[in-house]
Amino acid sequence: MICLRLFPLLFFILLAPGMVFVEELSLDRAVELAITRSGEVRIREMESRKAEYALNEAKSKRLPRLEVQGSASLMSNPPEGIKITKGAFGYAPTPQSVAPVAFPDQDYVIIEDAENTYFKLKATLSQPIFTSGKINAGVELASLERDISRGELEAVRLEKARDTREVYYSVLFAENSVRLMQEAEKVLIQITQDRETSFDEGLITREEVLEAKANLAGIVGRKIESKEGLRQSRETLSYLTGSNVKEMELITPFHTELPELNVEKLKEKAITRFPELNILFKRLRQALADRELKKGSSPFHPELFLDLTLDITGGRVPIVGSNWLDTWDANLILSIGTRLKVFDSGESKAKLASADESIRIAQEGIKNLIEGLELKVSSAVESVRTGYYRMKEKEAHKELAEERYRNALLSFQNELITREEERWAKVAEITATIDLLLVQYQYEKALTELYYLTGELY
Repeated sequence: MICLRLFPLLFFILLAPGMVFVEELSLDRAVELAITRSGEVRIREMESRKAEYALNEAKSKRLPRLEVQGSASLMSNPPEGIKITKGAFGYAPTPQSVAPVAFPDQDYVIIEDAENTYFKLKATLSQPIFTSGKINAGVELASLERDISRGELEAVRLEKARDTREVYYSVLFAENSVRLMQEAEKVLIQITQDRETSFDEGLITREEVLEAKANLAGIVGRKIESKEGLRQSRETLSYLTGSNVKEMELITPFHTELPELNVEKLKEKAITRFPELNILFKRLRQALADRELKKGSSPFHPELFLDLTLDITGGRVPIVGSNWLDTWDANLILSIGTRLKVFDSGESKAKLASADESIRIAQEGIKNLIEGLELKVSSAVESVRTGYYRMKEKEAHKELAEERYRNALLSFQNELITREEERWAKVAEITATIDLLLVQYQYEKALTELYYLTGELY
């Protein structure tokens, strides 16, 4: 009983070495891999992080700053002090004493000898009070630059998703095309061989043989062309995803549904979500913030700062020197400073004019991009709609060709038509399938463009 239960497992183990497991690759996974391993995406991510750090730097200018300076000096020849020694002004007799009295009667130190060491410590706490909007404008500029970096990152991701989607379906189209053309080649080889036999038997002319060979050569040429396209598409998809696509099965089929095609709604969605347009809007806001920054730097726009300074000086080495505290002094200074530009020879006026021009350029760029985006959306909708109904037409032709082939096969089996007529019906069925495949690929490209414009690729 135990042996019987283990038999299926043993059979699978023995069979496993000969089995081939094909890894599957979906469109979503391919897009994810392409975005993850893209060097351009990584660069944009680093630039986005850099912009975030720049924003933090700009915000820090609103906060107080503490600066500490210190020095320790050693003098080889310190200046001597001033001292009046005993008897420096002579001696005078006194009635009470036989000996004359010195004048002065003791040493007097007016200025002590300088220490050969000197220490200085200065700590300054600075806080901007009013900067005519320059700090706020700088923060706004840095914030917008951060947002622009994020928008550029999103734009690169969207472009990478578009490219991957196009290449993915290019591989899928080429794989199926090659398979169908190989099948058609086999059928045409049979037709050509049958005609050569009939020609040898004197039943047909040489022209009919050459006609069959020409048809065969045509399908062989198309097959080679499709194989080359498949090779290039696989290499591109392998490069984008970092996977060996040749050994993988693409499991996401062509789309056959028709999405909502409300042109006005799609235009609104594109204007709202298209990364390049969002970047331009932020460029406009950035130009406005830059103008405010330059305005704050123009004449008669003052700046006020509050400084709190602790100044400590000393002569003797702390702790080690005797009575070292007697040689040290500390002072706390509170000050308010101002800076005002009065005249700059027209520099600020030129900067403001340049900023105004940048604003107009951004506004014009937004206007042109919106107009172009609306036209592209309209064109993409037209391509999707016409592509969908062309696909439906080709599906009907394919169904018709399949039905004709089934009838031809049945007629051939009943000896109502020749083998060549049945084979030509098979060629017609394969051709209809290839035509449908081509239209499906074109429809997928139209969908990709529409989803790219409306920001819905992933």
